[in-house]
Amino acid sequence: MLYENIISLMFYKIKIRIKKFLASINYFIIFKNRYKNLEERINIIHKNPFTYKEIERICIFACYEKILSESVKEYIKFINSSKYKLIFINNLEISSSEKIFLKSHTLISIERENIGRDIGAYKDGFLYLKKEELLKHIKFLCFANNSVQFIPGSYANSLKKEIDIFERSKDLGMFTHRSLERYHHYQSFFYIIKRDVFLNKKYIKYWENLKLVNDKLYMIEKGEIDLSKKFYNKIKNYRLLYSSNNLLNEIEKIINEGKKSKFFYYDIRNLLPNFNKFKYQRFKNNSLKKIYKDDFYLSKKYNYKLKYLKSFIDNSNSTHSAAILYPFFLKCPFFKKDLFRNNFYSISKAIAFYENCLEVSLKSKEYFLKNLLINEYKIELKKKR
Repeated sequence: MLYENIISLMFYKIKIRIKKFLASINYFIIFKNRYKNLEERINIIHKNPFTYKEIERICIFACYEKILSESVKEYIKFINSSKYKLIFINNLEISSSEKIFLKSHTLISIERENIGRDIGAYKDGFLYLKKEELLKHIKFLCFANNSVQFIPGSYANSLKKEIDIFERSKDLGMFTHRSLERYHHYQSFFYIIKRDVFLNKKYIKYWENLKLVNDKLYMIEKGEIDLSKKFYNKIKNYRLLYSSNNLLNEIEKIINEGKKSKFFYYDIRNLLPNFNKFKYQRFKNNSLKKIYKDDFYLSKKYNYKLKYLKSFIDNSNSTHSAAILYPFFLKCPFFKKDLFRNNFYSISKAIAFYENCLEVSLKSKEYFLKNLLINEYKIELKKKR
């Protein structure tokens, strides 16, 4: 097992080095002199008037949709309700029919060519704030993108409470998910940092020097892993909302309730990825094999399996390994859109549990919104096949 992991990590590092080399060539041949300046890369659709007091909370929202999905609209409304002003950046031309919504729900809306994917949009949003000398007026800076299917309602309200606690705390960063697969790094689809982090000269320089290329693995390496290594992992006081520790604490509460809990007869294996597919991931995870070996109901009889569940999550990318567990038990309002990647989850399972979470999170009178979100998620998953 250890030998396989070492070999796997070695090949991954070689692959990354090759990607970096090819990305550098790609950058110098194609992108270095193309849209070299920020002004050439972005097109401002609209800019609403504001006071410096109003921009203490800013969210750079990266998107890639010509026509905005209901999920994105609900996500944007949630960010608004959390008192954050949006710098909305779309990596392609937005439909004119969406501009009315954007004008009423965002501070500034920008279109750009899709260079560097979400991380490229983050860079241009950050550099725009620097260029306009707005960074010094911001207290809380959020980064978010549309790679998730949003769950509005009580789940979203739960996240809003966490944001409020974070803002009043001495913590300098709040992150939703952390991946311990290969390298310890935070996921980029939603996080908030404070001034001590984003006003750091080295942090600003990092964004200024970041090369933008259209290679997914390279941009993840630079915009998630490298950024975490150099800055976010060094934050001593931080909040991590959805983790294996928080999950186990919640499961243990349910187990202690015994038959009083509505989850008592629930088999945890129903919330996990497809074993026959997930076992072939780059890091073979023996914990998953032990979990699937026999029943795993939420009773004290199966307490010994909790350590295997924690090991499985902590040695994988939690956005996939705990993709259903975190919304189900921790009210995480994010469902990743790429759950069907490598067939880790079946389409029917992903849809069923997204629907289940919506039923819990939304009020009964919001059935129209629920059906709208479910139907668009079905379409989204089928597009990923």
